[in-house]
Amino acid sequence: MKKFKAVVIWVLRSWPPLVVLIIGAVHLMLFYTIGGDWKVPNKIISCAMQIVGGSVVITSINANLGTFRSYGFLTVFGNYWGDRPWRKFPSVATVVEAGVGALTITGHAATITQTKSLEDRLQELESKIAACFQHIVDREHAIGIRLDAVRNEFAASLVTHGDNLERLSSRVEKSLVEGFPLQSFGVLVASYGVVLGYFT
Repeated sequence: MKKFKAVVIWVLRSWPPLVVLIIGAVHLMLFYTIGGDWKVPNKIISCAMQIVGGSVVITSINANLGTFRSYGFLTVFGNYWGDRPWRKFPSVATVVEAGVGALTITGHAATITQTKSLEDRLQELESKIAACFQHIVDREHAIGIRLDAVRNEFAASLVTHGDNLERLSSRVEKSLVEGFPLQSFGVLVASYGVVLGYFT
């Protein structure tokens, strides 16, 4: 029983040609059962089959477009109609303002006051040098912390982009695999209509 069910599922995976074969069988059965002149009905059926097949293909393509950011034929038509050259453009006054960025350099001013003795002047100079050195050490420490934060952000962004690429790849693969049977069905239906119209 499980084997038979597996065979049925396998056969149903090729439903597009099976449905077209069923449509052809029903058409032939009606033709031989009713009889008469089928020239006009065949032309009508041919035209209808081509329209249905084209509509199915367009519907499948539209569904695939909707997989990404809800983009479909309505959006395409809306963008096309919005870009019409004869539409009335509103008058817009564009004002360009040039901004001047200010570069601020922070630091410690090494001012040396005139003292009476040379020893006091040397001591004050040493204290200023020590303060400048400490300032450089603090800035270096702050830059190191910032670099570590940037490295962590970069590593996290790589992981995020990798996940996004993987999701995008799976969505593309899913849209192609799931859309192929419906598109092939539309092509087969339209082909049936073309062949029917050619031999009518």
